[in-house]
Amino acid sequence: MPYYGVPEKVSDVDNLSKPFQALNMSSVDDDGGSVTFTLERKPEHQQEKPVFVVEEQGRDRWSRKIEFLFACIGFCVGYGNMWRFPYMCFKNGGGAFLIPYLLFLAFGGVPIFFLEQCVGQFTQAEPVHAWNKLCPLLRGIGFASIAVSFLVSVYYNVIMAWSLFYFYQAFKKDIPWVGCHHPWNTPNCYVYNASNPNASGASPSREFLVEEVLKITSGIDEPGPLNVPITICVLVAWILVYFCIWKGVRTTGKVVYVTATGPYFILVILFFRGVTLPGAKEGLIFYLVPSWERLGDPKVWIDAAAQVLYSLAMGMGVNLTFASYNNKHNNILKDAMIISITNCATSVFAGFAIFSILGFIAGQQGKSVADIASQGPGLAFIAYPAALAELPVPQAWAVLFFFMLIMLGLDSQFGQVEIVAACLIEHYPRTLNRYRELVVLVICAILFLLGLSCVTHGGIYVFNLFDSFSAGLSLLFIVFLELIVVAWIYGAERFSLDVADMIGRPISRWWLVCWKYISPLMVLGILLFSLIKYSRITYEDYVYPLWGQAVGWLITVASMLLVPVLIVKTIVDIYCRGKGGGNPAQKLHEAVFVPEIMDAAELKHIEGGAMSPVYLSAL
Repeated sequence: MPYYGVPEKVSDVDNLSKPFQALNMSSVDDDGGSVTFTLERKPEHQQEKPVFVVEEQGRDRWSRKIEFLFACIGFCVGYGNMWRFPYMCFKNGGGAFLIPYLLFLAFGGVPIFFLEQCVGQFTQAEPVHAWNKLCPLLRGIGFASIAVSFLVSVYYNVIMAWSLFYFYQAFKKDIPWVGCHHPWNTPNCYVYNASNPNASGASPSREFLVEEVLKITSGIDEPGPLNVPITICVLVAWILVYFCIWKGVRTTGKVVYVTATGPYFILVILFFRGVTLPGAKEGLIFYLVPSWERLGDPKVWIDAAAQVLYSLAMGMGVNLTFASYNNKHNNILKDAMIISITNCATSVFAGFAIFSILGFIAGQQGKSVADIASQGPGLAFIAYPAALAELPVPQAWAVLFFFMLIMLGLDSQFGQVEIVAACLIEHYPRTLNRYRELVVLVICAILFLLGLSCVTHGGIYVFNLFDSFSAGLSLLFIVFLELIVVAWIYGAERFSLDVADMIGRPISRWWLVCWKYISPLMVLGILLFSLIKYSRITYEDYVYPLWGQAVGWLITVASMLLVPVLIVKTIVDIYCRGKGGGNPAQKLHEAVFVPEIMDAAELKHIEGGAMSPVYLSAL
């Protein structure tokens, strides 16, 4: 096991306290080769007691490889697979949409996902230190990833809180989203009647969501009081998240056996029940029958590419962090293929379960599937509950469905919180490692308090603001920079040799071509198209005021700005503060291009130490 800076004998410790200008130190790697680098001494008034960190010492590890696979699959397979992909497929040409989707999966999704997993396993570090090792000047990529995960965590648990509330209500004999006789129903509520098919108004399931669950106000400038039942559900959701990660991967690795596999069992049950219902065929036709002319629409291709990137949750640093808990010589190529293909197949399979039941309810109401199909919370909390209510023993089906949503949300949420905790703990290991449970508790408490803004009577407007701005353009920006760092700064060929050393065999040049050319162009194209086609944010018919739009853009740039800010800080440290000494131009060059004589995977951040590798001395 490699290590750096550890004195070979006691007398050497005394020598460290003597004045010197530079100290040549060497390490021996696993293959018996040696690497020599220079450590420079800080001025006397800046010196602290050196702290030498042994590589990989005390780092969490997955108990079994299957835990890593389940954790990544559980994180990637989330709400978007259930309510966004089927709708995107139906909206963009049915089966024809699968052509651009599979193309972008092959040329962009899988290569970028493989790259992130390789970076994590190779560097054996969370995002901040991982990107610091590949390109110190652009270490802000890691901070930006963590910022995005933090921002998404603020509102994401609210979806799980809604699921918990529906799950509880599903046990009642009188299901609250059925019928217009409940206290919250308005005169506009109507129940479909075949004798009066032209009746209009709000369905019971919609009124339950709007009037009872959300208690929605007229706009974002009218927040209103907290919705107490949903607030309690948010608290329960955060308690569940806390106990899933409070011991790190030791607990996460056990929880994913249930949370990653449970949704598949339920999805299979819903699939077989759906396809055996009358009218299911019509729903599946809407879902799958190709509209080839739609392939001429550029927006279809952009939607396919965006769906691939977002469904694999790239740029958030979670997959990278999970991979860093692997053994360094794990076959990460095989794992990346399994995870990405499983995620894609889940999205397609979920469409069968969703649209078969939507076809049934459309037939029951004499409507077209297009009239009731929707995406986002509207599908999960309005259309689908109404459809399940038409089945025999609707309580049982509702309980299964919302339990599946709870597990889907739990997997994704604790992955995002884990990366924030891992960053803090690994940045200050001596101070925080022994207090991991407390660190995780504080993070969960802060996120719970911030999330309360989404559970007031006007909280849906805040929720929609976070959902629209926290992980859209910023993720595309992060992923694009990741590709630039690995392919063009660190070097795709050099990185491919590192990967080959990890998995024990060379990788195809296909990956290098994707990393250097195809994937960056794809991401850049989506980013530019999103900016060109940007329109003011709305929630249904409500248009946000200008100050609301401004807050949304602040959420977006909050994570992106970390990259240029840290670039400027590094340059100032080198040229103005003389940090690291020596030739500033050389120090800046080494902060961009990691010297090939150094093995990036073995470079360690030294907390509070008086000495650091020369090219990292500007950090």
